[in-house]
Amino acid sequence: GTAPRGLGPNQNCFEIYGFDVLVDDMLRPWLLEVNICPSLSSSSPFDKRVKTRLMAETLTLVGARPCNQEVIWKAVSEEREKMRIGLQRQNKSQNKSHPIQSV
Repeated sequence: GTAPRGLGPNQNCFEIYGFDVLVDDMLRPWLLEVNICPSLSSSSPFDKRVKTRLMAETLTLVGARPCNQEVIWKAVSEEREKMRIGLQRQNKSQNKSHPIQSV
């Protein structure tokens, strides 16, 4: 069967295309090109505002939510501490010496 809409391996993937449009003196838009990999760098304060808003609205559309940085850092710190303790235990068990039995 097919996966219900919104489910499946690509549910968290999206693409942003850049459309270059020229507006003539009669206010008619003319599509010049479509970029599959548009530049998100900004060359002016206005450009930065436009692209920042573009990204914010895109992330909203795909359902991304802001995260609490404190919660993330706490979880990362706890995970690092668990790994450190696990490595210490592993090193202690490997450092035990055993007598060599002669043949």
